[in-house]
Amino acid sequence: MSTITLSCLVVGENPYENAFEVDIEINKSISKLRDAIKEKIDDNVKAKDIKLWKVDISLEKENKKLELVNTKINVNIKEELGGVELLPLSKINKHFPSQPADEHIHIIVQRPVKTKEVHCTATYGRKSANF
Repeated sequence: MSTITLSCLVVGENPYENAFEVDIEINKSISKLRDAIKEKIDDNVKAKDIKLWKVDISLEKENKKLELVNTKINVNIKEELGGVELLPLSKINKHFPSQPADEHIHIIVQRPVKTKEVHCTATYGRKSANF
């Protein structure tokens, strides 16, 4: 089987220091790629909760896309980075029929958004309000 090497980056991480590569057979599904990436990022998130996006971001020189992915945690991957969401059951060779360019980020890894409920009380003079 043919194997492909994809350069990956988690949103909000430094592309020059934290990009990593994953080798995978091109006839595998995106779900299998997601599992392989999960092993590399050592995170408490489940593989099924990770979203993968196909991008083409050069690492050879500074550019707006690199700046966005490095500094903006809630970057709109589709609009700002030109990303295409990779669906779990689609095949890798559908999106990458051949080895993509070296020194480029090919996959953006998006962790699930964590939300937490917070309660607070505001007091002004003798009046209080709960939120």
